[in-house]
Amino acid sequence: MLRQSLAVHRAGTALFVRRTIEPQHALNHTRSFFHKADASKVAQKQTFGQPTWRTHPELVKEGEMTPGLSKMEYELRRTKLMASLPYNSVVVCLGYKTRYMSQRVFYPFHQNTDFYYLTGFNEPDSAVILEHDNSERGYKMTMFVPPKTAEAELWDGPRTGLEGVKEMFDADEAFESSRFLYRLKDILDQYQHVFVDMPPTAPSILSKEFLKRLTEERAAEAALMRKSGEISAKSFIQTMKFTDPSKSEHQLWAKLDYECRMRGSSMLAYVPVVAGGKNALSMHYVRNDMPLRDGDLVLLDGGGEYAGYASDITRTWPVNGTFSPAQKQLYQAVLNVQKKCIK
Repeated sequence: MLRQSLAVHRAGTALFVRRTIEPQHALNHTRSFFHKADASKVAQKQTFGQPTWRTHPELVKEGEMTPGLSKMEYELRRTKLMASLPYNSVVVCLGYKTRYMSQRVFYPFHQNTDFYYLTGFNEPDSAVILEHDNSERGYKMTMFVPPKTAEAELWDGPRTGLEGVKEMFDADEAFESSRFLYRLKDILDQYQHVFVDMPPTAPSILSKEFLKRLTEERAAEAALMRKSGEISAKSFIQTMKFTDPSKSEHQLWAKLDYECRMRGSSMLAYVPVVAGGKNALSMHYVRNDMPLRDGDLVLLDGGGEYAGYASDITRTWPVNGTFSPAQKQLYQAVLNVQKKCIK
């Protein structure tokens, strides 16, 4: 089913990458290319575009690629993916570009989760190609990333660059992002089975069924999920304590965001529902711009994201801190059903 749903024609693949990759990877057309053997030339004070165990040992332990996850975890994910595909296969997975709200004002960057799941790489305008082969590794990994340039790093901060992505992220080869389309055209002609990750327009390579097999009994991931949930649970408690009739939905949103970030979340996992009174009757109310009223209930559906793992909690409580008899009866009825379902 995975193979049938994800196999795409080369013509469709070329059209997709032309529409989505060409604009975001038009950085420059320098044909810089490095082999993995060049990794030994990386300067001792090499900087990277995200925390690593070398630059941020307080966040990432030695041997980890991202907080809580080792290089071996990421290697295992890619190995399992490639082993599930027919021999003459290639996988193309794209990172996200920087998105703008207006002109030069950009949104906070969030990586394509499938790309991040396979690589751990958290810089924009990137891509990875995995080619099934007969090597001991079982595949060849080629990454396309923004190059290290003094001008870009002066404005935006450090980049990992081509040498760094081989050293820290285990790419066999690395090219500048601007070379993606040129290399893709050469590679596609060599393979019979082409799998392209195109969220949200098509089923993901990491479909729910396949993702379930990948994450089965992975203790490191379970620990990160638990941590993400604990952060959000504690943040909800503080947001409940903060609530009173003088507050607005927007202020509860801000409070939850603040509490999650202060406990280690990088951001909220999604736009929360903060719905006071009758606003909670809408299935997914996200305006969150109304004042709270004394005597109403408020529903909050939200959660933080920690190390790439999202939490999702929904709770309802009285704005003034005290349930009315009718509210208490309704709340208890729903709670009883929830407990029965959990059993």
